[in-house]
Amino acid sequence: DTTSILNIDSNYVTAYAIRALANTELNNKMEALKDFDNCIRIGTEDEKFMAYESRATFFIKFNMWQEAIKDYDIIAQTRTLTAFELNNRAFAYYRLGKNDIALKDATESIKINDTNAAAYDTLGCIYVAKNMYSEALDNFNKAIDLQQNLWESYENRANLYRKFVDIASSDEEKQKYQKLYEDDIDVVRTKMVKKDDNSDDDR
Repeated sequence: DTTSILNIDSNYVTAYAIRALANTELNNKMEALKDFDNCIRIGTEDEKFMAYESRATFFIKFNMWQEAIKDYDIIAQTRTLTAFELNNRAFAYYRLGKNDIALKDATESIKINDTNAAAYDTLGCIYVAKNMYSEALDNFNKAIDLQQNLWESYENRANLYRKFVDIASSDEEKQKYQKLYEDDIDVVRTKMVKKDDNSDDDR
């Protein structure tokens, strides 16, 4: 439908925007990028920034970390980033190994919205990368407390427990953390099946 509209009016920005989102869901990456580019090229100022917002999320979806950061930086020149956007940028910085910058964004995201489980999960990942394991565990626990179906946090916490097993100073500690590791892995295994059966269950 949007392609039919654009065949009639090639400057219809809303049609490009809708088609970009459709192409994103269909994993048509190049086509989606072309549509986002057209929104930015011909749109009003408001439409351009809506396109930057959507394209940044697209870049996060497809692990294009540096590109996502660039778009969030463009948005930040005009307005304050939302908690969601700060968390996404934090995660992008984390995936690029820029953990100090990531830590700043993730912390700011939580200051704006301290009930966003994903931000605590991001913060936990950053602390693991910085070898700050106690802080990491606190944040994974908080993420799970806030959102019991955030399966990534169970998996991340399980991986952290494996590190605790490796550095444990006694057999008793090793057994303790091995059990906690296995419990979290079991949660991921069983709950992911339920997630697959429930399309409304997402992060």
